[in-house]
Amino acid sequence: MGNDLIFVSGSTHERVPTIPESFHDLKSVAHLPLAIYVILDDTDGDLLPATEDQLTRELKLARAMRATVLDGRFTAAQEDRQTEIIDRCTKFVEQVLSTQVARYSDTLQFTDSLSALVLANVADAAQVQIDAYDEVIGEWRGTVSPEDWSKTKAIVSGAQLPRAGALPVQYFASLFGVSGEGLRVIYAESIWDLDQALRLLGTHVLDRRISQAFFDDDDRMHRDILSDSAARILMGR
Repeated sequence: MGNDLIFVSGSTHERVPTIPESFHDLKSVAHLPLAIYVILDDTDGDLLPATEDQLTRELKLARAMRATVLDGRFTAAQEDRQTEIIDRCTKFVEQVLSTQVARYSDTLQFTDSLSALVLANVADAAQVQIDAYDEVIGEWRGTVSPEDWSKTKAIVSGAQLPRAGALPVQYFASLFGVSGEGLRVIYAESIWDLDQALRLLGTHVLDRRISQAFFDDDDRMHRDILSDSAARILMGR
């Protein structure tokens, strides 16, 4: 849930802030060129005053970020990459502000030139997050019996769009040896409250019991009860 891992076992309830600052540092720099693209997405010609104001703010932010890159928070290779991303963003925005013109073709050329660098930051951020999960969950796993661990479930709270392939879902699926969302990994879309997440878990468990009791199919209640009938009717039209 957010930056935290929460462990609930019987009366035990432990919440641990897990995602380190290095993860956020890498994502912050990667978001800089994305923000510039969003500002210029609908511009192909002279700048509007509002667009100029937004770019000016991003330029100020880029210069402030540039001053912090070499303060020891990154590895040497990461420092070089962050510097290149920020410097390319700064140069591009300065040019646009100087000419007061942003051609969409130039914006696409700018984004294309930074794609590999942004993805390198994303890869490093993913490694940081997985390593952080390993450290915390490794300790928790040692506190429960193998039998209890085999019944452990993970609830992943997240927004709608990142659901497909969400890192925490992939992580827990790999950890439990399952294919993805299902019996042991549950995605709690737009749920940010622990009690609500646990209620969702209860609903999942009960629905599976109903599915098995009535339909001999663990997943039947996890899709629209009308879905099979609808498919047959619509195929016959």
